[in-house]
Amino acid sequence: MYLNIGQGSTTIGNVGGFSNIPYWSSTEITDIQAWSRNFSNGISGVSRKTDAFGVRAVVLYWLSSIVFHILQQIIENKLKR
Repeated sequence: MYLNIGQGSTTIGNVGGFSNIPYWSSTEITDIQAWSRNFSNGISGVSRKTDAFGVRAVVLYWLSSIVFHILQQIIENKLKR
C-alpha cells in the first residue's frame, strides 16, 4: 500500500490518505508481536502489540485490484489531456 496508494507512490500520490505513522498488518508473529508498516518511510518490521499504531480497513484483494485499475485509467486519461 505504501508504494501503490501511500506516500511511496510515484504515479498517483497518497490517494489512500495515509498519515506518516506506523500501521498494523493483520499478520501476527507471536502472541505479543505482529508486523507493521511505517508510512513515513515504507519500512516494515515486527512490533509489540502494545504499541499504539494506526489501523486501516482493507477490502477484498480482487475488489481493490479492480478499483486500482479504474483509478489508473482515470489518471492516464487526465494525463493525456
